[in-house]
Amino acid sequence: MASLYAPTISNEQLLASFNLRHKKINLDYQYMSSFPYDNIKLLSNINWTTISFTKHDVDRLNNVQGIYMFTFNPYAFSMSNRVSDIILYIGQATDLKVRLNKYFYYPNSKKASDQERRFMVLFFSNFLKVHFFETITYSQSDLDSLEYGLIDSILPPFNLKFHSEFAQAYRRILN
Repeated sequence: MASLYAPTISNEQLLASFNLRHKKINLDYQYMSSFPYDNIKLLSNINWTTISFTKHDVDRLNNVQGIYMFTFNPYAFSMSNRVSDIILYIGQATDLKVRLNKYFYYPNSKKASDQERRFMVLFFSNFLKVHFFETITYSQSDLDSLEYGLIDSILPPFNLKFHSEFAQAYRRILN
């Protein structure tokens, strides 16, 4: 059943249509380096754990809270030796194992609020990596601040909510 806001589009239609697959990805280093928050340095200062986005690897995780991000290496399809990943989505979870397992069900979701994650998992499923770090000692407000700061600093294409006015304005320019 089609929603007023998100018409029902089959996975086959999504994969076949270039217009539906197209997503702008922010690679503007000048923007990122001049952003008022300096949270990008957190990416290198934190001990991130990386796994492939497979049911087997996710099921082996501990049930702990943390920050996670999905990445994709666009050079995986070329003969290049480059290993740069693009951050597609950043999130937080009170239980990483439970939260990441929910992503395996998004390709079958018809809910309008799930569509961005559905697109991400559908298009990149065989090439996604998950980077995460456990935040056992963080309060909920610290987790929120860290997650929002990273999202606003990096502008991942599958995160739709930005909290700073500067990031919201820049995102409108990209779209």
